[in-house]
Amino acid sequence: MARDFAQISCTVWNSRKLRSLKDDDAARLLYFYLHSNELTNNVGCYVLKIGAVTEDIGWTEGKVRKALDSLCKADLIGFDSAERLVRIVGFLEKFPTTNWKHAAGCFRVAAALPDCGEKLALFKSLVRDPHAGDVEGLRAAFDSLSEQYRYKETDTETETDTGTDAMRPSRVKAERLSSDWKPTEKDRAYAKSKNLTDSEIDEEAIAFVRYWAGPDAKGGGKKKDWHGTWCNRIDTVADRIIGRRPRVVGGKLSATADATPAATQRSTYIARYRGYRERDFWIPTFGPKPPKPGFAGEPNYDMPQDVMDEVDKEFAPADDDMPPIPSFLKCEKPEVAA
Repeated sequence: MARDFAQISCTVWNSRKLRSLKDDDAARLLYFYLHSNELTNNVGCYVLKIGAVTEDIGWTEGKVRKALDSLCKADLIGFDSAERLVRIVGFLEKFPTTNWKHAAGCFRVAAALPDCGEKLALFKSLVRDPHAGDVEGLRAAFDSLSEQYRYKETDTETETDTGTDAMRPSRVKAERLSSDWKPTEKDRAYAKSKNLTDSEIDEEAIAFVRYWAGPDAKGGGKKKDWHGTWCNRIDTVADRIIGRRPRVVGGKLSATADATPAATQRSTYIARYRGYRERDFWIPTFGPKPPKPGFAGEPNYDMPQDVMDEVDKEFAPADDDMPPIPSFLKCEKPEVAA
């Protein structure tokens, strides 16, 4: 179904990238066409039909491809010629999602696109969106796609003149993460390069194992490069973890930087459980699903009972929510004459 309208920022005329194309009217016209044609969507990334462009604008295919090349060189778009996937650079940064449902809708659109490097660039923008943090399946999809295109390995094997197996390069076998996995020094060094503390690294490692060693892990939980997967995860959550740190109050830290205060930990539990009650789904990376009224939880869940009791009260109807019954509606038992 064609869209009735599309978004484009008025500040585009101040763009240094667009001004660099002042002598290329074809490229500039195509840029606005990519923003406003009937194929565009809410993530600024879609499969472009060259034939549709030639019909809509009246150009030859050669002119369309030349203009696409100019836009790519100006870093205004990304284009994968094999998958015909075009991505408007900075679209989600300029038009971020407005709420969780909007972010979930963007994820569904992005997930349906063909896998390629431009799709990976789109996911990188999406995982940084402020409302996308709680979208179920987004980070797992990003990890899987990132693994495929950042750590892609060749499937071909070359033989030497002797033809012996000993002279053939060995393949790396995809394996599941062990339930007792601990981050290596290399893993910890990368996390520290993102300004995470030892305790924050340990906490994230627990969540990492819970998801990837659990039954709901993406793709059966098998990876060829667990260090790469760990790095991708740290890239995704580092800013959010740092944002949860204690703030300076009255010129003093409310707690040491290398510890998670009880109050902060409790607020994290409350936020997670309240989100579970509001949206009726539990994010797998938080660990086993806790119980809620009418539903049993998963074994070994990590959620304090007093937190659940406190949040459950928020969702329980108050006694005074019901107005008093009018006297004329009350049914009284009639008196029986002796």
